[in-house]
This record gives sequence, C-alpha cells and structure tokens, in this order.
Amino acid sequence: MKTTSLKTIYLTADELKQAIVEYLEKEHEELAQHLHNNECDMVWGQDGKEFLVSIDGEIDDGGNTPERVEEQMEWLNKIAKQKEVESAAVKAAQKVAEQHSKAFEKLAENEE
Repeated sequence: MKTTSLKTIYLTADELKQAIVEYLEKEHEELAQHLHNNECDMVWGQDGKEFLVSIDGEIDDGGNTPERVEEQMEWLNKIAKQKEVESAAVKAAQKVAEQHSKAFEKLAENEE
C-alpha cells in the first residue's frame, strides 16, 4: 500500500482482498476462510454504489433444511406483519388528514 496524500490510499487487489477477509472474520468466519482460500473478482456495480466480490469455489451453506425453511418463513411473516402495521398506520394518518381537511373546509365556509 502506498499513500500519496491524506485523502488517497492505493490498495493492490491482494491488500483489498485481505482487508475484506479481516472484515468478514468478525461475523462470518466460514465465508472469510472461503474468500481467503479462493480466487475472486472485485468490481464496482453498474450504479457505482455497491462493490461486488465474486468468489470462486463452492461453499456448503447447509441447504434448505426443514429448520432453515421454518426460520425463513418466520422471518418473512414478521416482515409481512411489519408491513401491515406500517400500512395501517399510513391509512390512519391519511384518515386523520382527511378529517382535518374537512374540518378546515367547514371553518372556511363558516367564515365566508
């Protein structure tokens, strides 16, 4: 790594890969080891907002066991309920806004 100023850092592909491995080791040890052991390609996404790391090789993530499917269903149901609550809250806020709008219209009519 070389530094040309306090604002610019140049990393080689290997240095960047090592930094990603060390970051992943904090919470995803198996994935970190897989990245360390395999070649990878790194590119910016089309919109330039995401950095993509495509790792060669295969990793056994356990597949879709009945327990994992059940966990995923619970998670999806939780999200669905949250969306329902958000939707209900939006509808309630819209109803209150409509009621206030009608009240303001009546006040305006009475002042005329």
